[in-house]
Order: sequence, then structure tokens, then C-alpha cells
Amino acid sequence: SFPASLPEDTTEATFYGNKIPSLNSTSLANMAAMTELNLGNNSIATFPDDVLSDVTNLEWLNMGNNKVGSQLTVATFQGLTKLEYLSLYNTKITSLPDKMFLDLG
Repeated sequence: SFPASLPEDTTEATFYGNKIPSLNSTSLANMAAMTELNLGNNSIATFPDDVLSDVTNLEWLNMGNNKVGSQLTVATFQGLTKLEYLSLYNTKITSLPDKMFLDLG
């Protein structure tokens, strides 16, 4: 499972291949310093719209090889104006809403 908390000054975190099944709204709370997050190769099926709301400095995000799918909405990546790299390979996503990536860097 995802750690209950991380130090607020964490800038990079790799959880690649940890069989994490889900994230909740507070999983990344108070993580404004985070610039790189690797969630690849897990089993993440639940990804709330606001899970990334506190990681406003995020530049690099790997969510590839997870079970995340159609629950991604326009709000999922809203406010991530610095995001330069996003990987969603090998997921259950079959379509994405219009304007999904409007705010991205």
C-alpha cells in the first residue's frame, strides 16, 4: 500500500512495482515540493480527481502499467502547469475527456 505520509520536503519519489492498489485524496497531501513521481507498474485502479491537487510543482509523472481507466477526468491533472512528462502507457484508459490536458506545461 501507499505510505501513510511522506516528508513534506520530498522532491522525488519512486513507488515503481509495489502493487499499490489505490490512492486516496490525501495520499499526496502537502507535497508541494514534489517534482518527480513514479507510480508505474502497480495495480492502481482508484485515482481520485484531487489526489494531485497538492503537487503543483510536479514536472514528471509515470502512471504507466496500472489499472487506472475511465475515472480520469478533466480535473485529474488540473493545475499541474509545470508537468512536462506524463506516461499513461498500458492502462485501462479507452478514452479521455476533451480539454484533459489544457493546463499542462
